[in-house]
Amino acid sequence: MMVPKLGDQLIELGDAEDLDEKFSNLMTFYRKGMPRAGWNTYTKISLKFRNQVVCTKEKK
Repeated sequence: MMVPKLGDQLIELGDAEDLDEKFSNLMTFYRKGMPRAGWNTYTKISLKFRNQVVCTKEKK
C-alpha cells in the first residue's frame, strides 16, 4: 500500500509485475479522472488488475 502526499487515498499496487504500466495508469487517472470526480471522492485506488484502475468511494 502507498499513501500519496496529496489526498487521503490508499493506493494498492498488487504484485511487482508491470510497475511502469501501473504507474502510467495511475498518472493518467490523476490527470484525467480525479479532476472530474473530485480529490476526496475515493478512499482506495487499486492498480492490481491489468489495464484497470479500480476505485472505492468514500462512505458517508
